[in-house]
Amino acid sequence: MESKLAFREKLEMVMGDQVVLDDKIALLLKLVDREGSLLRAAKAIGMPYSRAWEAIARIERLLGVKVVESRRGGSKGGGSRLTEEGRKLVEMFEREYKRRFKRQLEEP
Repeated sequence: MESKLAFREKLEMVMGDQVVLDDKIALLLKLVDREGSLLRAAKAIGMPYSRAWEAIARIERLLGVKVVESRRGGSKGGGSRLTEEGRKLVEMFEREYKRRFKRQLEEP
């Protein structure tokens, strides 16, 4: 029985009743910055490329800021990276996740 059990922590950053960021999208953004590619980041977490673009567009619409900068391919190749606002968003999410996780471990 124990081999079938698992734990899952679900944290969502919201604006009103709209989810801005959850753990999967935060990981996507972090991987975009590390990999320099939205396609590679989406593949790494098993998310369709179109869904990854939709998630980013939704965040940008809700917040009114760009979180990912992309450049088209060509002889020098394309790519994507987080904007400063995108990095701050991921950092805020990670700080809150760590704070909550640490608190849960310390509670009797």
